[in-house]
Amino acid sequence: MEPPPGPAASSAVFGGQPGSKPWFAGRPQPPESGWERILELFRKDELNRYPEETVSICKATFTAGVVGFVYGGIPGFVYAKERYIEQSGAEMYHSRLDAAQSAHRAAVRGFIRYGWRWSWRIAAFVAIFKVPAGGLMMAMQNLSGETLHEGRKQERRERYEQQLIEWNNSLGITEKISKEIDDYIQEGAEKRHDEKIQK
Repeated sequence: MEPPPGPAASSAVFGGQPGSKPWFAGRPQPPESGWERILELFRKDELNRYPEETVSICKATFTAGVVGFVYGGIPGFVYAKERYIEQSGAEMYHSRLDAAQSAHRAAVRGFIRYGWRWSWRIAAFVAIFKVPAGGLMMAMQNLSGETLHEGRKQERRERYEQQLIEWNNSLGITEKISKEIDDYIQEGAEKRHDEKIQK
């Protein structure tokens, strides 16, 4: 059914507000060029969420940054502490605690310095590598005859069928228990009825 022509049609299609998104825009078309596919990574959906691929890239980059920070920071901590002790061997401190605190501060500075160096490099590598890796995975899936979307759809269908089987099994158990309870109640009622008749 087509909306009536004129301004009423445009307000019906666009939700009555000028500049708002249409409530029906037809079947979505896949992006045609590489740039359109890249732009799709940064467009939010109707629920104001980023695509799963974008979230995956952000999570992987953040995790790589944390791992790189720790990976570079621990050796940096040890190296900076040893170097500080070597260089400040003849310095006078007020107490043993003051000397330990100074060495520890130098070690923490080394942890942060070397951790940051490794962190941004590994995070950048993972962020750059994650899009080509995804493209390679999609190409391999296309060669195998199944796309990522079809694979997810198949997984959801299999999960639904498994849940349906489990639900039917639990429903069968419930029906069996219900029948046994009804039979037990029926037998008890018949015994009581027989006992009343015999009295």
